[in-house]
Amino acid sequence: MIKAPFLIKTSSKNIKTWVFSWLIVCLIYLSWGIIEKEWSLKLFFFPLTTFNAILVLALFNFSIKALKAFFLFTFTCLSVLGVKSILGIDIYLKEFFSATSFSSAIFSCTALSIYLCSFIKDKFLCRSIKLFIIFLLSFAVLMPAAIWAYYFALGELLTSDIILALAQTNNDESIEYVLSHISFGWFLASLFVLSFIFLNAIFFIGLKPQKNHISALFLIALSLFVFSNSCVVIPKIDYFATTVLKVTGRQLEQFKVFSENVAKREERLKKLKATINDDTSDGIFVLVLGESHCRDHFQVYGYKRETTPYLNYASDHHNTFVFNNAYSCFPQTVPALINVLTEKNQYKDKELSEAFSVLDVAKVAGFETYWLSNQRKYGIYETPISVISSTADFEEWTNGTSGMQSVFYDKELIKRLPDLNGKNKVLIVFHLMGSHQKYSQRTPNEFKLFLGDDEIVDDYDASILYIDSFLEDLYKEISNYSQFKGLIFISDHGEELSNGIYDHNPTKFTFPMVRIPMVVQLSESYIKQEPKRVETLKRNINKVWTNDLTFDLLLGIMGINGKFYNSKLDISSKDYMINKDNALTLLGEKKISEDLKSD
Repeated sequence: MIKAPFLIKTSSKNIKTWVFSWLIVCLIYLSWGIIEKEWSLKLFFFPLTTFNAILVLALFNFSIKALKAFFLFTFTCLSVLGVKSILGIDIYLKEFFSATSFSSAIFSCTALSIYLCSFIKDKFLCRSIKLFIIFLLSFAVLMPAAIWAYYFALGELLTSDIILALAQTNNDESIEYVLSHISFGWFLASLFVLSFIFLNAIFFIGLKPQKNHISALFLIALSLFVFSNSCVVIPKIDYFATTVLKVTGRQLEQFKVFSENVAKREERLKKLKATINDDTSDGIFVLVLGESHCRDHFQVYGYKRETTPYLNYASDHHNTFVFNNAYSCFPQTVPALINVLTEKNQYKDKELSEAFSVLDVAKVAGFETYWLSNQRKYGIYETPISVISSTADFEEWTNGTSGMQSVFYDKELIKRLPDLNGKNKVLIVFHLMGSHQKYSQRTPNEFKLFLGDDEIVDDYDASILYIDSFLEDLYKEISNYSQFKGLIFISDHGEELSNGIYDHNPTKFTFPMVRIPMVVQLSESYIKQEPKRVETLKRNINKVWTNDLTFDLLLGIMGINGKFYNSKLDISSKDYMINKDNALTLLGEKKISEDLKSD
């Protein structure tokens, strides 16, 4: 036996009471697991982690301070379920046990580490280690605190989609997003985060062991037991607050793999080159990617305000096709454009890492490719969008990289258009800033013509008017080239602008968030060249279409046919098979027929 620190004399009665209570709870829990057919290795996480906590609490003799620290941290972890409850999201009993398992495991490691610090005689070193332990604890508290903070600030549930969107947004856009939503809720959110962290830190710092006798061998064995099984269990616990981060991490890993597989895809494309037909169309083809455009605010689709004078005029001509039932596959830019620009979509099983981009295929087919963007290239992480754009023969980003202010309006892209004289096979992709928040910053003053009851809607409608003017100027410029064949205009996603909502957050999904414009303009030479395809486009103008089918539409119009092309997903093909009954959005989670029924 050696002398070692202990809080107070351990009461065998306390231990028996807690162990007996633990056995009763575990029995109920395991019975539930059997009934619900949840019988798996994870089922034993709750008994194991809570037993850890009881052993550590016994070291502190179940003192009031130790119990306060344990229950406060457990409450902190469990509290995220309260956010889901307030928002009307179903809560399952498994989530309660998962949250308790997570809190017990973290508490055991933290409290035991603080206890072991009492062996260190150097007070400065002891305090430093304790502060470091508390610092690490703060990270465990931060995620549930952040979920509450996000709820107070925006009244929404923080999800992996939101974190991913913020991770792939540069600093300026993040600030812009905050400013557009700023309210008293942000103040409450900040207080909530700080109070969560501060209270937990104070309660853990208050754990002050007293002197007593305990077996060194027992203490070593206990430490190894607690730390080892916690290291195994914690990463595998399906606790909502940490699962959000896990899902985000997996998505970012997918993007990383996509980036790393660029060379591999190029090698595969070389092999596929032999499968590409030789009758690809010569000419200049244009894809315009709008931002946050909801067709409900386009006059050409029936909106009350004169927001699209050019499209109104163009739609009366035989070379312009305005599709009435176009939807986005997801109400956020990166997930949507991943599906827009690659063969990955909601209707076929294709891993992103294995998917070819439209630029990949066009280049192999002999097209010179151009990427002109008024957005910023990088956020915190490189996105598949920036990876795809980097494969273009010519790449232009008017707003540079992350952290640079948006100093140009979208028409600047037209000025940056290279000289295309003498070029017979060209694909140009324009990526606009469009109607991205803050709407007022997207439009020159001469386009701010609307005065109504809602200033934000006025600004949004002005941005639509400006994009209409952009399309007019672009068409005039590009159609001057005799080689011009076709232009496709779509948006990445829509926008909700009713009931005080000015957003496209998937956690508060509404169909305006995915209702987008879709316009195809063709040259007279193309109409004469492809009369059957043109007639099909005209016939399908009222059919349902989602923007993750852009890949097949663009290749179909360009005449590029290979293993990667699916005519059943090409709305310009007589084989087109998507209709109101099988069309999907929200990456396959919601049927578009739900929206069409409401019309």
